[in-house]
Amino acid sequence: MMIDTLKRRYVAFLRGGGGRMISTSDDFVTWTPPKTVLWHANEEDLLYNQVGFPYGDHYLGFLTHLDRHAQRHMCTVQLTMSRDGEQWQRAPSSPIIPVGDVGEWDRFLIMLTGAPPVRVGEKLHIYYRGFGMRHGGRTGQLDARLALDDGHGEDSPAVGALGLATIRLDGFASINASYDGGTLTTGPLEFTTDQLTINVKADFGRVFVELLDETNTPLPGYSRAESIPIEENSVAASVGWKTTRSLSPLQGRAVKIRFHLINARLYSYACR
Repeated sequence: MMIDTLKRRYVAFLRGGGGRMISTSDDFVTWTPPKTVLWHANEEDLLYNQVGFPYGDHYLGFLTHLDRHAQRHMCTVQLTMSRDGEQWQRAPSSPIIPVGDVGEWDRFLIMLTGAPPVRVGEKLHIYYRGFGMRHGGRTGQLDARLALDDGHGEDSPAVGALGLATIRLDGFASINASYDGGTLTTGPLEFTTDQLTINVKADFGRVFVELLDETNTPLPGYSRAESIPIEENSVAASVGWKTTRSLSPLQGRAVKIRFHLINARLYSYACR
């Protein structure tokens, strides 16, 4: 389930329709017909369960993915994303929570708890369930379904536990550039606050920020040449220029942001 605070509704994540489905309700009584939002890619690709949560102005989510290939047969947690809460995509990346190493308690099966991440300081805490057994009870020579009934308790490989995964705030993805540098330019934005901050790792590099008009012309006072370089690892580094840090003169007009990265990772930006 998800409480969608952006659209003031409830969302149920369901299995069916060849993958994952959603149904929505404004009152938790009347629900829309389920519709498929994610599909199995093939018979070995099972989308087991899913949860979503508002994040900033959009949505992120976690998906338990069961790889049913005979030589793997394990569950991992993948990242999903949506701009509107209706159309969902799987992030094209490695699992956000992979299985544990050989001999670990979460070696074969990672599943969700159904909860969104919890912010603790400058990190996100993600709780999950893990098992040292394969889905369906296959653990090689030992049948874990028998172990459930043999009274061994914690000695049984079928016993699971709760785990804690942590990442930096907004650390789901980043735009990266090496020493040869790179740029990222946003679409037009309208500032409603006074200060721009960025979540960035640039303690061994630097980031310059310039503001542009809709024709990509640097605005006076906010060009790259006037940008104060950011050279730190921070989830909220303050952006400034030689004569100002204030965005007040730009409020009410369309502005683009261009980031110049040198050996740096940019995770997010925010107007505060």
